[in-house]
Amino acid sequence: MKKQKILKFSLLGILSFYIVYVVISCLIYPMNQKKPTGIGIDSYKESLNYQTLNERVLSINSNQEALLYRINMISAAKEEIVLSTFDFRIDNSGKDVLSALYDASLRGVKIKIIVDGINAAMHLKNDKLFKKFASSKNIEIKFYNPVNLAIAYKNNFRLHDKYLIIDNTMYLMGGRNTNDLFLGNYQTKTNIDKEVLVFNQNNDDFKSLNSLKAYFEEIWNHKDSKIYKKRNSKNNDELIQHYEQLKTKLPEAFEKIDYYNLTVETNHISLINNPINTSNKTPEMWDTLNYIMSNAENILIQTPYIIMNKSMYSDVEDLTKSGKKINILTNSITSGANPLGCVDYLNSEKHILTTGVGIYELQYAKSLHTKTILIDDNISIIGSYNLDIRSTYLDTELMLVIDSPKLNESLKEDVKTYLESSLYVKQGEQNIKGSNYEENKLSGFKTFVYFFINLFIKYIRHLI
Repeated sequence: MKKQKILKFSLLGILSFYIVYVVISCLIYPMNQKKPTGIGIDSYKESLNYQTLNERVLSINSNQEALLYRINMISAAKEEIVLSTFDFRIDNSGKDVLSALYDASLRGVKIKIIVDGINAAMHLKNDKLFKKFASSKNIEIKFYNPVNLAIAYKNNFRLHDKYLIIDNTMYLMGGRNTNDLFLGNYQTKTNIDKEVLVFNQNNDDFKSLNSLKAYFEEIWNHKDSKIYKKRNSKNNDELIQHYEQLKTKLPEAFEKIDYYNLTVETNHISLINNPINTSNKTPEMWDTLNYIMSNAENILIQTPYIIMNKSMYSDVEDLTKSGKKINILTNSITSGANPLGCVDYLNSEKHILTTGVGIYELQYAKSLHTKTILIDDNISIIGSYNLDIRSTYLDTELMLVIDSPKLNESLKEDVKTYLESSLYVKQGEQNIKGSNYEENKLSGFKTFVYFFINLFIKYIRHLI
């Protein structure tokens, strides 16, 4: 009896110790928010010395376009495909992409895929079709920082990059994940997002792609990028069949595209990024973006949510005090898809406005997931970075800084729809309703959910 009590208390002690360890690892450890080293700014300045005049761009606006271009690009690949994504699901569009990738592997194209470890565990690791795909020749797959309860302090550091590379010819980068919420017209509930296709006929002089490939190799070879082990499987008839059906279902995805004439010219393209370590990061991305904005006059930021700490508030306030006109387009609390982000905005709106920015609160049928910064009449910054603490200090992030007046003009024209469906608020000014703005009150259910979240939001806002 005495031994049983000792064993019971020992087990309770171990469990209590582990719970404390997890809480410290997951909640407290990420609170160590470091200062930037300046290496991001130095790298960006150095990139400006390289000529990228042959690189051309195209904005991918709709989710259906995003799916069609992916399939077309993959079907055109001859040597190599690289896919990096935060969230890959084998739903309708995911299966479309998977079948196109499998067909490319049968043609002898070498394929490398890296997916964030948390989403891979939830949606890919045990999927039967994905297992068959992974076992195929010419395909290599890795999961970045898989969930490991033994080293819980690492679990908050995620891969948030989204890009697709085709040979030495073109690549796609932006905010879209690989599933039905972002690709195709398979469901009514979808997000608003943005990405850019970059093309260069002169394959030997593709500077931004070379930078992206170098970045990918760092991620791919990182000690926490783990190989997804192949399982023997010879039966991939389902993917072959699906790809053949895709040719009938989406014939426009297989038409020959003149990418040169479809794209517009650029003056320069730079790739900027966060550190890739699976620990607290120095905020090099935010530091670099802040530097770029400090050399501008008019700035329009699009972000799903705004979650800043004292340092970020101070940086934004310094920009507005120096004469920079900054407006931010973000989701209203009724149309946002992230309840945690919406509740934090409810609590932080007044503080955000004290920095001197104006905010367009989007009231729309779909939730905004776009991550762009439009600067003056020539600079467009597009990628995966959200204006929040997580993207600043915890996750890997990529953004393209593109000097192209034509792209800038196109993106500004596209955003007008959302500005007109927004309520514009700025400290000291009267609120302005866009011409298509319709006020939508919180439902009783959402009100209850937001009330509940508000009880603990302040303890986890650095993780949202």
